[in-house]
Amino acid sequence: MAKRRINPKLTLEQELCSKLTHSTSSRNGRYRELRGFWSLGTRLAQTKIVLPKSIRELRQHPPRVYCSEPYIKIGDEWHNSNRTGLCYVIDLEWKKYMGWLGKDRESVIKEASEWIAIASINLISRHRVATKKGLTRWPDEWKYWEHGTDGYEQYKKENPQGY
Repeated sequence: MAKRRINPKLTLEQELCSKLTHSTSSRNGRYRELRGFWSLGTRLAQTKIVLPKSIRELRQHPPRVYCSEPYIKIGDEWHNSNRTGLCYVIDLEWKKYMGWLGKDRESVIKEASEWIAIASINLISRHRVATKKGLTRWPDEWKYWEHGTDGYEQYKKENPQGY
């Protein structure tokens, strides 16, 4: 008789908890929430991540990330909303890289957790720099996608083969 392997499933929650400092996990209605701190060099940024319900949802939509630090600015220009959180990736780009059929579950989870960490830390760091320097507008040299329909059209134009 073949021995059954005991190999616990890798989860996005586990992967992200390994990247956050002082992380906790809880259920809020239908979703799981992670709370913890991203490390920004010598500083920590308090963060909440709302996890998708399933791997299928993760392949289609990036998790919502919120940062409650006082230097975080709100508004489209700052790629942040009280309702939807930090806009660290455009949905079309996420879906292109996470949603292709040949990508296995473990790869989706590992790549998603890396992307979430790197992109949201980068965006939070820019907010911190902007506040420290007294910036009132998003600097032109900080590349970004526009929001809403304009962002989708911009993405499609720059990636004609890839959406």
